[in-house]
Amino acid sequence: MTELDAAAPNNPLYLLRNYSNGFANTAAFDALDIDNGASAVLSGRDGLAPFTDAVTWRNKTSSPEAILNYMSVLNGMGLTMVYDVGRPSEGNLDPLEDLAAKRDLPLRVFHTLRYSASDEASTNDALELINGGAKPFSNDPQFGLLGLGEHIYAPMLDNANWTKEWEEGTWGPFSEISFAAARNGWTVHEHVMSQATAVQYLNLIEDIAKEIPEVSELRWTFAHVNGIQDEDIARAAELGVAFGVHSQARMSVRAMDAPRIGSLSRSGALWGLGSDAGIVAPANPFWTLEWAISGTNVAGRSGWSEDQRVSREQALRAHTTYNAKLLFVEDDLGTLEVGKLADLVVLDQDYMTIEATEISSIKPVLTMTGGEVVYQSAD
Repeated sequence: MTELDAAAPNNPLYLLRNYSNGFANTAAFDALDIDNGASAVLSGRDGLAPFTDAVTWRNKTSSPEAILNYMSVLNGMGLTMVYDVGRPSEGNLDPLEDLAAKRDLPLRVFHTLRYSASDEASTNDALELINGGAKPFSNDPQFGLLGLGEHIYAPMLDNANWTKEWEEGTWGPFSEISFAAARNGWTVHEHVMSQATAVQYLNLIEDIAKEIPEVSELRWTFAHVNGIQDEDIARAAELGVAFGVHSQARMSVRAMDAPRIGSLSRSGALWGLGSDAGIVAPANPFWTLEWAISGTNVAGRSGWSEDQRVSREQALRAHTTYNAKLLFVEDDLGTLEVGKLADLVVLDQDYMTIEATEISSIKPVLTMTGGEVVYQSAD
């Protein structure tokens, strides 16, 4: 508390550490009339709720000014494009759609279909949408709907410790949605942390491919893949499955949470780097790049062996060129070429020569989206 009060003696300050832990200063507790004694620590979802409600928006709709302000922060980190794989409970997309219609977005935003399937009735509603109520790739290079995810059936939610095969009561609706997605040409970006889920899902995709071979062209993506093993990666590559690796794994000090990105890179499978921001890990791409290259976790210790780290060039391609392919925008974005949209960033240090453990200190001095300057440092 002393450190937070010294940093912000007059302004309420709230810092989220992860889903269920955070910190606040005295002014923040006073603003919400909460007595937390001398402790700055917040624990549990209920403990965080007053703060998350206060700093986001109670009706889950934000003002255009707040959206643009947050986008400017991301532009300042060098980001020009994001993929929002959220659920209806995480916010209303109407304000974003309005801004995109006016061509006012400094950040390209693609999103998944907003629905919540958790029981028979809601699954039927979701299937109605997937089967024709909505269309995949309803986007332009600026904004719009791409695919399904990150939880296409909400009860199918694994973690890195998950070791069991999913029972039919959960796997049945998940399979039904997966088949519907393939039949209707949807790309899927699904939360797959454990090896057990990865194996069961690969078995399902093999079954889907027998009926719908085109599924191999849809770039279905396994997100996180903390527990996936080399034999699973090889199977996935053969099936056309891609991988989205997120630096949320850097927030853990457990070796089991470190995905095998070296194996991913060597497999020939399509894979991309991201963060899982903003409530799980920092959005800063240079923090992610440093992690992928140096292998150090949040405690500064090595998270995995050297053969599971990647080179600077591999990491950079995964965060740019390969991500553009994951989002089906490689014809317009992902590389600097004549005829493509001019998204680029100018850095204050040389990414290729700086010490690997100092890559996170790199800062953009200028960011452009579509040839327009969206961020420029004060210097």
